[in-house]
Amino acid sequence: IVPIIEYSMISLTFNYSYLTVIENSLKPYEIVNRTFSTNVDLVVKVPNHEVDIVIQSLVHLTNNFIQIKVFKQEEKHEYE
Repeated sequence: IVPIIEYSMISLTFNYSYLTVIENSLKPYEIVNRTFSTNVDLVVKVPNHEVDIVIQSLVHLTNNFIQIKVFKQEEKHEYE
């Protein structure tokens, strides 16, 4: 039996100075999209049951200098 794991996409926007520490903390997850402009924008695929933990970790790592949006799997958005 294979368990069904539901995922959410998390959109992250942050300053370049946090790039290495954030990418290191996200190694267990799939980074779906990267955009580099004034800030860094990442879209990360995270299992639903880990979303809150990942958000708390990112807020802590960046001292809350990060914008986070969560898209549930069933929602349609530009990253699918």
